[in-house]
Amino acid sequence: MARIFKGILGGFSGKVGNIVGSTWRGIDVIKSLPKKMNRVPSEKQAAIRFKFSKAISFLKPITEIINMGYQDHLLTDRTAFNEAISNLMQVDMIGDGLIKHFDLSKIKLSKGSLNVLHKLKVERDATNNKNLQLTWETPAGEPRKRGDDLVHLVFYDPATNKFVTPPPFKRMDKSVRFLLEDDLGLIDINLWVFVSDEDRREVSNSQFIHLKKVK
Repeated sequence: MARIFKGILGGFSGKVGNIVGSTWRGIDVIKSLPKKMNRVPSEKQAAIRFKFSKAISFLKPITEIINMGYQDHLLTDRTAFNEAISNLMQVDMIGDGLIKHFDLSKIKLSKGSLNVLHKLKVERDATNNKNLQLTWETPAGEPRKRGDDLVHLVFYDPATNKFVTPPPFKRMDKSVRFLLEDDLGLIDINLWVFVSDEDRREVSNSQFIHLKKVK
């Protein structure tokens, strides 16, 4: 791919021969059409393609979260989604054959400089799996935090590849209790928690929590 810097005719959109012109983030670019490949991919190539396909399927339902978590507005050479894909491709897959999945504990849905929640704890009600409580501390004098920071929760069900993102809470709350949806209340919990400022322009690294169903 190449950029066009005020060429004789300027930028163009569409296909001319084997050249394609387009605009990406306000930049005129040209690239050649990919060559058709009839070769059977090697085992390593097939594994990479499989993993890449899994990565896209995993992140696509939460594109809005990824754009915030990887701060799309700060990136120039690639999008937040591509940045997240690149990070996810570094995460090991576990399982066998076509049922392989990413190691959820290694996945980051956000990366930033704000403080994570201090001493974050998640508990389920011993008598009702649907009742969930989160608690955390806000130590005085801790840098890179504000009481009105937003606390975002992202729940995930691996069986259906379904994400649930309830409305955010405030860092100053320090404790929240809520009722899980029916399907989430019946399974082990996979949860990412991260913080953003009120404008959602700065974020913390995400924290992952796996919580087993209370029998």
